[in-house]
Amino acid sequence: MKPTLFFGLFCFFTLAAAVFGTGRPAFADGNCVTRFLVEMSARHTDPKRAPVLINTKMNFENTDWITETVRTVRNDYFVSAKTPSEFQSYLKNYISATRSFDQDFRSGSVSANLRNVLKKQHSVMVHGEDGTSLYQGTTRKTGTITSGRFVSETGNVISTATIDLKVGRGWNQSRMAPPVGLPGPFPEHGEIWNLWFNEIAESAKAKGLNPEDVMPKNFGFKGGVGHRYPAFFHQHLYINRMAEIMGHIENCLLRTHPSTPLNDVLVLLADYYQVGINAHLFERVNNSLLMNQMNYFLHYIGLRGISHGSLDYLALYKVPEDFRGIFIKAVIERNPGIGR
Repeated sequence: MKPTLFFGLFCFFTLAAAVFGTGRPAFADGNCVTRFLVEMSARHTDPKRAPVLINTKMNFENTDWITETVRTVRNDYFVSAKTPSEFQSYLKNYISATRSFDQDFRSGSVSANLRNVLKKQHSVMVHGEDGTSLYQGTTRKTGTITSGRFVSETGNVISTATIDLKVGRGWNQSRMAPPVGLPGPFPEHGEIWNLWFNEIAESAKAKGLNPEDVMPKNFGFKGGVGHRYPAFFHQHLYINRMAEIMGHIENCLLRTHPSTPLNDVLVLLADYYQVGINAHLFERVNNSLLMNQMNYFLHYIGLRGISHGSLDYLALYKVPEDFRGIFIKAVIERNPGIGR
């Protein structure tokens, strides 16, 4: 067996063992997985390979595949917190946003135009396709939300989030408590942990910035964890990273599908989602927007979508290597056949 083939198989099975095993996902295997991801990215960015759009059809008439993904499994916070009319607005806008993203993605130019695509899709998520179907999000419902504009443009900056670990908290009209039993570890009272994104750190260094200054931070307090998002004037670093990952997703699905290994695609989706969650680009309706894109991609490749209850919180404090495994496990739970 050739050494390169042996190395590739070793990396694949190491990563698969981490994802499909039981307990806390483990990706610490030297630099094997890192090299595997670098090689995977390289083979999907060959400029000589022109996009070949495929003809996968998305069924927007049958909305069951969308409806089932907007409800958090074993958690009725969302449904009980919304009026029927608001839930219908959310569902209507969700479908419209998916249709809009479908058109943009098939053009093969989302990564090159990500800022505008995100803004357009956010406007549809909040106000609907025709501007008459209002959805304002599930948290911090104070005042009217500004759609289609980043917080760096509006000044309506939300700099922190709270992960309340007290058991028994429910909907209180201002924020949603996380699901019970979020896995640690968490920073102790008084501790501060950086959530580290290597590629963003390198980009910050190249611009003469201190990487620690641009990273999200988690600080422990009695009964919970506080999360501080990156300052809004560093958001461009996160959008640039999201665009880079989106470029890999485009290459995987539009150029080499279906030969691209499924695990490659899921790792990219996990990375894109986590970077986007921590970027916190808009005042509200960030998580639903990003999960809309994730479920679009999952449906695109023939899988059932996932809900984003606990994933939103896990993305705030789990290191990227662990979050990849958590995200992939969530996909496997909804699609048991792929884990066999």
